[in-house]
Amino acid sequence: MLYGITLLMLLKFLVLKKNEMLIDVTVGVQRPDLVNIEALQHIFPYGEPKINVVKGGLDILRPNDDGVTVIANVGIEVSFDLEMSK
Repeated sequence: MLYGITLLMLLKFLVLKKNEMLIDVTVGVQRPDLVNIEALQHIFPYGEPKINVVKGGLDILRPNDDGVTVIANVGIEVSFDLEMSK
């Protein structure tokens, strides 16, 4: 087991480039049509994220006003195409 080694340190050890990261992101929200996918892609400093927005999450009405609290569920998979890296 590797203790105390971050992903970026591991990349140096394996001679993988950060920009070769394959990032698959799934975002679950009640209103997928309102999600700005381009803005989400700019959050990731490395790799090329593929953003998939689906219906999920939870919207909760606020009892004291007309607002809504939006809860989004997000799954992130990070991988490398080792054949491509050679």
